[in-house]
Amino acid sequence: MRARAEAEALRLKAEQDLVAHTAFLAAIGHDLRTPIGAILTGAAELQSLHPQSRATTFLITDAGLMMKSLLDDLLDHTKIGAGRMTVEAVDFDLRVMLAQTLRLWRGPVEAKGLKLRVQGASRMPRGVRGDAMRIRQVLNNLLSNAVKFTPSGEITLRLDAWPEEPSGYCLLLEVQDTGPGLTDQQLTRLFNPFDQTTDGVSARHGGSGLGLAISRDLVELMGGRLTARSAEGQGACFTVSLMLPRTEEAAATPIMIDESRLDIAQALTVQDRDAPAPVADVPVVTPEDDQDRPLRVLVVDDHDINRRAVQLILQPLGCDIVTAADGMIALERCAETVFDVIFMDVRMPELDGRETTRRLRAGGGPNARTPVVAVTADTAPEDVAACQAAGMAYFVSKPLTPPALLGALQHVLDETAAAAETAAA
Repeated sequence: MRARAEAEALRLKAEQDLVAHTAFLAAIGHDLRTPIGAILTGAAELQSLHPQSRATTFLITDAGLMMKSLLDDLLDHTKIGAGRMTVEAVDFDLRVMLAQTLRLWRGPVEAKGLKLRVQGASRMPRGVRGDAMRIRQVLNNLLSNAVKFTPSGEITLRLDAWPEEPSGYCLLLEVQDTGPGLTDQQLTRLFNPFDQTTDGVSARHGGSGLGLAISRDLVELMGGRLTARSAEGQGACFTVSLMLPRTEEAAATPIMIDESRLDIAQALTVQDRDAPAPVADVPVVTPEDDQDRPLRVLVVDDHDINRRAVQLILQPLGCDIVTAADGMIALERCAETVFDVIFMDVRMPELDGRETTRRLRAGGGPNARTPVVAVTADTAPEDVAACQAAGMAYFVSKPLTPPALLGALQHVLDETAAAAETAAA
């Protein structure tokens, strides 16, 4: 009896330690995103001001993105280990998601002198229900590994899907490379966290050694499987199998593609016809251009570096920017000036971003209907839902990058303009 009580006490202590450890890492991760965001923003600004310093600014950007990737992997691994990782189920266009993901890999693949082949694109459905962000994360991890470990040759993405009754699809996403392949011993420990460091792989290629372990856990959380097969000298092949429910959009006419020798450019040309335009090609337009005034933006964040980063990104647009260091000051600013957009940090002392937004909506003041963009490192489905419930219109994740911030700005301005047209009709 005494031994059982001691064992139970040890179990409870271990659980408490894990919770405390997870909370500590989450807090550190949140704080680290602030300087990483500043590094990425500053590098982008230097690039625009001093094009001759491209090599230096690219080095800074690559270092910042590596830090962000390592931090994301560490936090994801911690969440999964603590049983706190969740996946969401929302409707999305699978073809558009795949095309957007592939577009990101055009540069790295071509820079290494490789080819990226896409097979089976015409069999992909459009409307499905699942976690698009996590599926994209898994695919990015697999493509990243393929590029990293393939010195020459090509990478092939094979896609397949078929109806699964009563109302879903079976999906297969397969990434195959022409790299050196894996021995049987390497295959047995391929999905072990941090394992790549044992052979010095991290030192040669970078990375945390967590990508494959996280990908496997994410796929299993979505009810699927991630498997690998390889032979030494014959490359490696990773296969994701998933079951996703179909949506009403799934009945759309399939896009027929000649796949005889389909390369990345062909795939994106056909599949991207419904994808949103890249941020760089979207002119940011104020909702009241006829009044010939700059866009009025309120930036609310308790950290000075984040406020300065947003200002740096928005300055080339000629915005009239007002800042506030906490929620109470933000409410005071909103009582004085009408803003077009408000960027609101979520985690702030005293009055957090969600409560500030709730009070803004309930107050009936001049900014009661102004779109509020949540700026947050907490992007789990429940966190996003809490922001929406508080009255926030959109969110952008930390660490901040210019494309993400400008994309969020364009989104809310487009929504505002569409609402105004509907009301006037």
